Amino acid sequence: MTVGVDTSESAYHAFEWAARHAWSLRTDLQVYLADPGDTTVQRVLERLPMLTAHFRPSGGDPVAALVRASDSSATLVLGCKGEQHRSLGLGSLVLPVLRRARCGVVVVRGRPPAIRGEYGWI
Repeated sequence: MTVGVDTSESAYHAFEWAARHAWSLRTDLQVYLADPGDTTVQRVLERLPMLTAHFRPSGGDPVAALVRASDSSATLVLGCKGEQHRSLGLGSLVLPVLRRARCGVVVVRGRPPAIRGEYGWI
């Protein structure tokens, strides 16, 4: 499982969802960080000590980095923060990745019940 994380609140929600889901599946989590110095994700990892997470910088072209990551991932998780595709509820990064990803993509919109898994299905 792979997740892309920038410094937006929606990206942190996506990371939290991906971490919990990877932990429940007992699989490693690949984390692509827009800001390699960002330590916010560590709080989530402290609650999931058995989860193995591998961190990578997404570099100057996060779309290309995430599409490449989709080659070796079963699931790619993204947060939705932007207003560019307002009618779809998608941000400017999500749609280009959705078009080119070579694995399943989950877009987390950041509603707290969904992040906590209260809906009971994906």
